[in-house]
Amino acid sequence: MEGTQFEMDSMIPRKIEDQEIERALMQEVLKQMPAGVVVAEAPSGRTVMLNEQVEKILKESYAPTECIEDYCQFKYFHSDGTPYKLEDQPMVRSILHGEVIASEEVHLRPGDGSHRILSISCAPIFDSRGRKIAAVSTFYEITERKLADEALIEARDKLQALINASPQAILSLDRDGYITSWNSTAEFIFGWARREVLGQRLPIVPADREHEFQSLRDRVLRGEIFRDVELQWLRKDRSFIDVSLSVAPLRSSINEIIGIMAVIEDTTEQKRMKDQILFQASLLDQVRNAIIATDGAGRIIYWNTFAESLYQWQAQEVMGKSISSVILPPEARRTFEEATSEIKLMSNEEGVLVVRRKNGSTFPAYMVNSVIRDRDGALKGYVGVSVDITELTKLKEELRDSYIKLENAFDELKETDEMKSEFISTASHELRTPLTVISSYLEMFEYNLLGELDDRQREKLLVIRSQTDQMIKLVEDMLDASRLESKRFKAQMHPVRLEDVARSVVDELSRLAGLKEQKISLTAPDLLPMAKGDEQMIKQVFNNILTNAIKYTPQKGRIEVLLRQDTEQVLASISDTGIGIPEKYHEKVFEKFFMVVESASSLTRETGRMGLGLAIAKGIVEAHSGRIWVESEPGQGSTFYFTIPVDS
Repeated sequence: MEGTQFEMDSMIPRKIEDQEIERALMQEVLKQMPAGVVVAEAPSGRTVMLNEQVEKILKESYAPTECIEDYCQFKYFHSDGTPYKLEDQPMVRSILHGEVIASEEVHLRPGDGSHRILSISCAPIFDSRGRKIAAVSTFYEITERKLADEALIEARDKLQALINASPQAILSLDRDGYITSWNSTAEFIFGWARREVLGQRLPIVPADREHEFQSLRDRVLRGEIFRDVELQWLRKDRSFIDVSLSVAPLRSSINEIIGIMAVIEDTTEQKRMKDQILFQASLLDQVRNAIIATDGAGRIIYWNTFAESLYQWQAQEVMGKSISSVILPPEARRTFEEATSEIKLMSNEEGVLVVRRKNGSTFPAYMVNSVIRDRDGALKGYVGVSVDITELTKLKEELRDSYIKLENAFDELKETDEMKSEFISTASHELRTPLTVISSYLEMFEYNLLGELDDRQREKLLVIRSQTDQMIKLVEDMLDASRLESKRFKAQMHPVRLEDVARSVVDELSRLAGLKEQKISLTAPDLLPMAKGDEQMIKQVFNNILTNAIKYTPQKGRIEVLLRQDTEQVLASISDTGIGIPEKYHEKVFEKFFMVVESASSLTRETGRMGLGLAIAKGIVEAHSGRIWVESEPGQGSTFYFTIPVDS
C-alpha cells in the first residue's frame, strides 16, 4: 500500500506538468494563427483564452467577458444594417445552444466610426463525457475582400450591360464548341433567343463552312487572335448575312484557355453601300475623261481629277466660275452659250468642240452634255464629259496609211510564203525518192546480201545509216510541215488511251535517255478517260517533245511525263531539268525553223534538225482542237503542255 501511495503521489505532479506543457503549446498555436481566436466557458460565457490577433483584427482593446451579458459590448450589425440582439450573436448561440456556425458575415462599427466586415465561425466544445464545457470562435476581417467582391460584381454587371448594349453581337463558346453566352444584339441579328442557343452548338455557321470555322476555332484555342474576318453566316430564317468576325481566346484566372470569345458585326448593309460606292468610284476612275458639272446658270460645281489634268486648272480655281469662260476660246463662247440654251429644251447634246487649256493652247474635244432635272422636271444643272481627240485624229490618219501598207505587205508575204511552201514540198518529195533507194541499198549491205563486210566497212556503214536516217527524218518533218500548211493533214479520230501512247514513246526513248544517264518517269491516274484523236499523230507529238527534252537536258537530268483530266480535256505535261527557254521565245519555239540558239548553243547545232518538231506538234494538237504551250525560265528547265479532247 505504501508503494502504491508513493506512485500516485509522483504521478500528480507529472500530470500537472503535462497539462502546463499542453497549455503552453496551445497558447503558442493560438499566437501563430492568423485568425482571431476566443474560447469562452459554457454556460457562463466567461473568456478563458484568446490570442493576440483578436485586438489586431478588432483594432481596439478587447475586454474579456465574465458572463453572457458582457457580449453586448460588441457592436455587431447584419448586412442590412440592423443590430444583432444579444441572443443572436454567433458566440452566444454556440455557448447556449451548441450551434455550429460557419463563416457568418458580421458588420462591425467600433467607436472610431470605421466600418469593418468579419467572417465568424463558432463551435461548441464537449468533454469526454459529452458535456458542453466551452465554445470557440474564430474570425477574420474580410472588409477588403468583400469590397473587392462587390466591386467585381458591380464591374461584371456593368460589363454585362455594356455587352448587351453593344451594337455588335458578342458570344462565347467553351472548348468543345458549345455556346456559353449570347448577348441581346446576337438575338437581334441572328434571330435566336438566348434560351434557345445556350449549351448548344453554334447554329449560325452554314454546313459547307463548318470545316472552315472549326479550323479557325482550333487555331484560336491554340492562342491565335483574328480580327475582321469577312464571312457569310445564317439567320434563324435560313437567310444569309455578311458579317465581320473578330475572335480571341477566352482565358481563366490562371491564364488557361477555356474557350473563345467572338465579336460579330452585321456588315450586310455596310457591304452593300460600300460595294455601291466602290462601283460608282470605279466607274469614274475607269472613265479616263474630264467630267464637269454646272448649276443651271452654267457655274462649275464639280470638276474631276481628269479634268484638272486635261484643262490644267485645279478644281479650287474654277469652282463657281462660268464653264464657257474657263474652257472656251473667246470666239467660241457665244456659240457655246447658244448651244447650251438649246440643251435646256433637250435631254443631251454631243459633238466636237475646240476648247482651251489654262495656258491658252487649244485642242479638239469630243463632248457629251446632259441636263440634270429634279423630280418635277425643273432644270438643276448640266453634266458634261469631254475627251481630247487630238491624238485620235492623228491616229486615224496614221491607221488609214498603215492599213494600206499592211494590205500590200500581206499580199507580198502571202505570195512569198506560198512560193516557199511549194518549194519545200517539191524539194521534200524529190529528196524522198533517192533517200529511199539509199536506205534500201544500206539494208542489203547490213544483211550481207551484197557480200560480207569487214569491221572497218561495217563501222563506216553505221555512220552512213545514221546520216541517212537523219536525212529521212528531216524530209518527213518538211513534208509534215507542208501538209499542215496546206490543210492536207487529216487526223483519223478514234478513242485513244493516252497513257498507252505516252508509255510506248517513253519505252522507245529510254535507251536514248540512258546514254545520258537521264531518268524518264510517267504518271497517270487510274481512271484517266479515253481521248479522241489520231494515235500515230499524238504519238508523234510525245516523240517530238520528249526528244527535245532529252537533247536539251544535261547528264543525269530528270524528265517527267504527267497525264490528268482537265474538265473536258486530257492534259499532258512533259517537264525536264534542262537549259530552259527565255520567256520572249515561248511563242516563237512553235514556229517553223525557229531554234533558240542563245539557250541551246552547241546542243542546237549538234542535233542537225531544222526546228520543225515543235511546229509539227503544234499543228497536230490544233488539228485535234487542242492547245499547246510552254512554261520555262533559263536554267530552270521547261514544261511543255498540250491538251487532247476527251472521247465523249
